Amino acid sequence: MRLLVILILFLPVLQPLSAKPDTTLTFDEVLISGTSSVNFFPIDSIQGNQQSSNSLNPLHYSSINLREYAPGGIATFTFRGTTPQQNEVFWNGLRLNNPMTGLTDLSLFPLFLFDAVTLHPGHNKNLDFSGFSGGAILLNSRGQADTVGAFRLKLENHLDQVSNRNHFIDLYNHRGSTAFHIRGQLRNARNNFSYKNPSGEQTTAEHNHLNQKSLIAETTTQFSNNRNLSLYAWLQDTDRQIPATLFQSRSKAVQRDKSLRAGATFTSGKGPGLLLLNAGFIAEQLIYKDSLTSEFSDSDIYQFQTSARYQIQLLPNFPVQGKINYQNNRIHSTAYEDRVEENHLDLGFDIDYEGLWDDKLRMGLKVRKGFGTRATTPLLFNAQTVFLAGPETLITASWGTHYRLPTYNDLFWPTLGNPDLKPERGWNAELGLRSRQMKFIDLVRINLYLRHTDQMIYWTNFGGTWRPENLSAVRAKGLELRIEQRAKIGDVDMRWTAAYDFNHSILTEERFPGDPAKGKQLPYQPKHTVFGSLKVNWREFTASVQWKYSSTRYVSADHSSSLDPIILGGIHLDKRFSVVGLDWQVGIYADNVLDHRFQSVNQRPMPGRLMGMRLITKFTK
Repeated sequence: MRLLVILILFLPVLQPLSAKPDTTLTFDEVLISGTSSVNFFPIDSIQGNQQSSNSLNPLHYSSINLREYAPGGIATFTFRGTTPQQNEVFWNGLRLNNPMTGLTDLSLFPLFLFDAVTLHPGHNKNLDFSGFSGGAILLNSRGQADTVGAFRLKLENHLDQVSNRNHFIDLYNHRGSTAFHIRGQLRNARNNFSYKNPSGEQTTAEHNHLNQKSLIAETTTQFSNNRNLSLYAWLQDTDRQIPATLFQSRSKAVQRDKSLRAGATFTSGKGPGLLLLNAGFIAEQLIYKDSLTSEFSDSDIYQFQTSARYQIQLLPNFPVQGKINYQNNRIHSTAYEDRVEENHLDLGFDIDYEGLWDDKLRMGLKVRKGFGTRATTPLLFNAQTVFLAGPETLITASWGTHYRLPTYNDLFWPTLGNPDLKPERGWNAELGLRSRQMKFIDLVRINLYLRHTDQMIYWTNFGGTWRPENLSAVRAKGLELRIEQRAKIGDVDMRWTAAYDFNHSILTEERFPGDPAKGKQLPYQPKHTVFGSLKVNWREFTASVQWKYSSTRYVSADHSSSLDPIILGGIHLDKRFSVVGLDWQVGIYADNVLDHRFQSVNQRPMPGRLMGMRLITKFTK
């Protein structure tokens, strides 16, 4: 509450100004209040590349490290040498991380449903600052409103050679001050591909099916220029067969995931600033059963999230923001002896100063203090500075702290949990350079980062059994390079991108005397990643190529076993045309063209080269 008291004390010196919208994220920029656009961190956006029956396909060619347990199975992700639990996923401002596991299964979130999927590898002060050490994925289905009277209907269908089908509908209607938007997806993945089972026999993946139904409905009403209300709901039902494990020639395990996610956002100019209220509710049921091993679990999860944010300006170049966030989690699971309930309250304060040093320097600070049922979060901060070194060149720097509690599964999962786990905490620093319109390159981005974490929570394999433990200390350092170029020759419009990521994440202190893992790269973290794309438009044709190289990933902490380096490649070709007042697009694609095994766990069923086609029909007025 002290933060609110400080805010009130400043009210007498406020200068009148019109209410301004909250910070707006674009492809690779952050809009600065009343001034120019700059980029704090490397932001990658997944748009226009969803051309495969596998809705996770664009993420395979991005900066994240995607860890999959065969198609249709659980898919988690990491940034910059983190663990999956150290990263977050947001949908329209709602945090989607599972409170039991602390991570997010990306197989449950079809990318077709969103206007933009934006990747934030590191701390970004303009996002909701959670204090986690990793990055975030923003799923945005609240796109920019079309003009009044706009109507759009889009149908999209995918089919590939292993009988995977994906059907998508997008309906938009804007009448008066209210816009309605409905999206639905029906995915049926038979995954009837061949693979070698643990016995070395060639077999068909008959027990790897996925059936998924999703529906997102949203409505936005604009009451005035600075006042609007958005309501949104997301219904989803996923039924899938879990791939065979290392110790099974076939699997009888199935998992059912049913969820309802709903929220409301109200924005209003209030006094000299902007008031933003957000509330959301998430209900999930997770059922797992395996007839071969007689395992069964049934979990019901309920989350309520709400936040209030008020943004003002003390001076023309002095924006200030205060925020209160409250979250309630309730879990009833056969895995726990008692019903679990947790309350958590966060108080945040964000202050910036623009226009230093002849309007070339901006500095900002965000602090956060959390109060929860399990523990009180220490005071966390994130400080940043941006220097305009030239008309199109920016230098950025940041320093911050992070803190994370063990999840409920970390502590209490039957026979595997570790009730003695300690919270992890540490610090992170980053230095970046961004430059546009160089002689032969449109955009160059370079980032250096360093992160130190004490008592990092990590699930380790002990003789075939996975259990969480606190690693003594982990140090991650890395380099990120992005290059982008566009060119136009006659009717041909080309764009190519190239990227390189170096990440060195090691255990810097022994867990026990003679620990063979000390100084070695953490499991499942590639040290080198190179990826790029080429997209060519010629009249009504579009062709694109994507590829990604990942270096060796070690499976064990002592590097006694590993996964080989891999190169993934994808090719897409589309043609657009109009018939009877409708816009059509037909395309063909080939994924994993080099026929590599890109699995994260050895001997899991994994498709080889995948070929398919898609058809899009669109009507607009």
